Amino acid sequence: MNPISSLLQLRTQLKHQQHRALVILSGSSSWQNAILQSGWTESETILWIGETEKNLQKGILANIQSTEPTRITERLGQEIDSVILDVRAGLSANTLGIASGMIRAGGVFILLTPSVDTWATLPNPDNQRFLNSPYQPEDANPYFTQHLIQQWQADAATPAIWQHESENNAANAPFKIPKALQTHFNKSSNILPPPLPTEDQVQAIQAIDSVAFGHRKRPLVLSADRGRGKTSVLGLAAIHCLMEGKSHIVLTASRLEQTKMAFIQAMDALAALQASHAIQITTQQAGRIEFEWKGQSKLFEFIAPDQLIIDATTADLLMVDADQALKTTSPNGFCHHVAWL
Repeated sequence: MNPISSLLQLRTQLKHQQHRALVILSGSSSWQNAILQSGWTESETILWIGETEKNLQKGILANIQSTEPTRITERLGQEIDSVILDVRAGLSANTLGIASGMIRAGGVFILLTPSVDTWATLPNPDNQRFLNSPYQPEDANPYFTQHLIQQWQADAATPAIWQHESENNAANAPFKIPKALQTHFNKSSNILPPPLPTEDQVQAIQAIDSVAFGHRKRPLVLSADRGRGKTSVLGLAAIHCLMEGKSHIVLTASRLEQTKMAFIQAMDALAALQASHAIQITTQQAGRIEFEWKGQSKLFEFIAPDQLIIDATTADLLMVDADQALKTTSPNGFCHHVAWL
């Protein structure tokens, strides 16, 4: 394989192989800035976690969205081209898990860190939530950080791509690809797979179909790691069930934004079906899709959990996306069928 000498070239290779990668830029802000300039195109979107010097973002062509680490849960269910996190803003397992699950194939999760020796002793602001007054993060040993460094430096099943300014301060220094990732890069893949449901997603759609058209009041619980397309499969399953005879399907979650991908996938599915079916879309807006099919009205909509408690829905199928909604939602009395994800 030819040497990878830029972030954009790395991402091109990742897209070719339908992979994601963790990239750790360990060095000064000016050096990190030089590497980040060539990583994205204008049509792409980056989620930037935590406050960082604004000059570090200058020159990056992509659309940059910012959020605080404490508000990362509001992004559940969304997709993004890449994520950048400055470890000085704090680092938690929850942030890592949610953010990594948002990244599309071909994307990267970039950690901006000082030199490794400095980072290993750097106070972690996230530790504040575990401390009682008057203790501060400076008083707590950053064991979690040290554990991550140890794991990511090992050439194991969870490979990380390290770039150290101390080893080569050139912005175009070749990226060192760990063996665990090199194996995938060496595979020949000239044609990308079409954006169709995966085998697991097809099985999930079939399971939801069984719930919708099978026994009454028998819930279905589907679980998978973040980033496996659970929210997307809800939208695909909703259109499938509506086309097969259901009239009204409700999707609930902590926030409407959390279900965005479900409605995007639903619209994409409808658009594809319109090529061979006489489908008339009458409403297309955030959290609500209505269409006419064989003289019948079909509705796929979002309803917040608290509204469901106040006014129980008569929908044919209720879908609950993510455990945040489960804390406030009970299926009893809502509708005949439930799919929990």
